[in-house]
Amino acid sequence: MTFGFMYALPDSSATGQPVSGASYEFGATKAAAGVSDSLKGKDGHPGSMLVVDFNVSRMLRPDLALAGGYGHTNYPAGNFATDNVKVSFDNLLSKRTDVFIALVFEHVLSSGYAPMFMLGAASGGNQLSVNVGILHNF
Repeated sequence: MTFGFMYALPDSSATGQPVSGASYEFGATKAAAGVSDSLKGKDGHPGSMLVVDFNVSRMLRPDLALAGGYGHTNYPAGNFATDNVKVSFDNLLSKRTDVFIALVFEHVLSSGYAPMFMLGAASGGNQLSVNVGILHNF
């Protein structure tokens, strides 16, 4: 069983990202939650972007992990909010190598385009990403 908590204060210029989170492990299952608030606005104007994230992972077998999560982002100054759902499978081939598949779906709750991280904006309010890869730790 493990439990963790962290909190980081923004710097003296009132920009930064206070973060808090906690995780709990029971047997082969891990659960975590986090909240962050980016306090930096645009062009000198104050802004706040609240992000809430929950996730759960479970070792189905010693070599196979299943994980899922939900994230919500709210940026009131930009009249913008998103919901993000993710599911992943991870097959541990060895101590240092695994293959994974991750599906991520994002939906914009207000008008606008789904701006999934590292993919750019979608042509509409929904975006689906399927990621397949091999990870090797050196």
